[in-house]
Amino acid sequence: MEAIRAYARAAISALAVNGPPDKVILPRQRWARVGERQYAMQEEEQVTCLELHTQAALLHKLPEYATALALLDADPIIGPQLEKMVGTVSSARGVYKDRLIADIATRSLRTDEWGFDEGKFRDAYSLMEAEFHMRDVEFTTVAPVTGVATAPLLRFGSLELDRMTEEEAGALLSTGLLRSSMGSGSFALTNTEHVLRFRHKSPKVVYRPGDRPPDQPSATGPNVAQECEDVISAMRLFKNEAVGIAGVLTLGGFGGGGSVTWGLPWVGVPIHHPGYRLDEGEGQRLVSLWSKLKSIEVRKRDFIGTAIRRYSYAGERSRVEDRFVDLMIAAEALFLGEQGKGTSGEIAYRISMRFAHFVDTPGTTRRVRYQQMKEAYGLRSAVVHGSSVRKPKAAPDLAVVTARLSEHLRLALMAMIGEAEAHPERIPLIDWDQLIVGPVSEGSGDVKG
Repeated sequence: MEAIRAYARAAISALAVNGPPDKVILPRQRWARVGERQYAMQEEEQVTCLELHTQAALLHKLPEYATALALLDADPIIGPQLEKMVGTVSSARGVYKDRLIADIATRSLRTDEWGFDEGKFRDAYSLMEAEFHMRDVEFTTVAPVTGVATAPLLRFGSLELDRMTEEEAGALLSTGLLRSSMGSGSFALTNTEHVLRFRHKSPKVVYRPGDRPPDQPSATGPNVAQECEDVISAMRLFKNEAVGIAGVLTLGGFGGGGSVTWGLPWVGVPIHHPGYRLDEGEGQRLVSLWSKLKSIEVRKRDFIGTAIRRYSYAGERSRVEDRFVDLMIAAEALFLGEQGKGTSGEIAYRISMRFAHFVDTPGTTRRVRYQQMKEAYGLRSAVVHGSSVRKPKAAPDLAVVTARLSEHLRLALMAMIGEAEAHPERIPLIDWDQLIVGPVSEGSGDVKG
């Protein structure tokens, strides 16, 4: 540290012998939080001096330069990483000692007048040294959860639902993965302040340019995209409010390696004003529901997984017809998944009857629930086969039916998940005949069916 400080001071002084050279002021733009879900583009000044990079012949003659290089080479941690490619098996950058100390000297320049800034030097040197000493390269993957207005810090295994940092928000806005409900080029009003965040590390690798990167074991961490989708599915089941993922961004890397995006921006239902709110108690119940969805008792019931998946898909559709079809597929999986054969008429009757007896939706009777599901199934064929359901003679309004069906199925799925957790060994999970007509009484002559 002392040797590189001495070189930085000497280099800055050497260039000022015939008058300070011109400093280049590079405007740097960054998004800054100015209010709740409000961000403004602000400009900062970044000072550099081209001579610190271009006057190598002059600066390399300084005795401080040779001393600094010798100590870097002799350092048991830093030396083996110089003149090498350093990073991870997926991304790395060249580390060259002459550029290294030139960069530190450049970042040590005062902002106002020509000269050396001790505070800036310490920041630049500390960052460099910390990166050389790290054994793993740290990354942070974030997925903005559109539609969330308020929520406490919640942990879903390796993921956390949290307010995004200003740095995360700036990166997401710059890459277009954080949607804005209004704004301009320099102002944005976002549709969320929350992200799902996953912190992870990759082993640091060092190799010579041109060499094949060292072999590393395959990643054994979670599929972050799938883990995010699992949390979103739980959120959609927990509350009947629009919520989704706008995309995924990974930040970090050796030497401030920038950001890497993967996956496409979310293109589902547009959410301009967040309405999904969770208090502390609701947040804990949501985590409990997510745990149930991940449990072996629920996961081994394939029909529940299919129903949850199609129910969640419906939350991403922008067209009401597509939402309706996904919900009907979810209903068929839920009420016919383990026991479901027959003609179209028989299937409609079974779904309607089973639903009516299984779910006690507030404000409805068993007869009403039966009629509503039967009505929905009647619309199914028209929608699937491309017939119009918007003609004056088509009495039921598809949007109304779809919204009602969504809430019915949300409650039915929650109830079915509870049954799966409470009765892990029961096959089938629900005996529909017993539920609807009652158990067989010994000696009564009653026969199931």
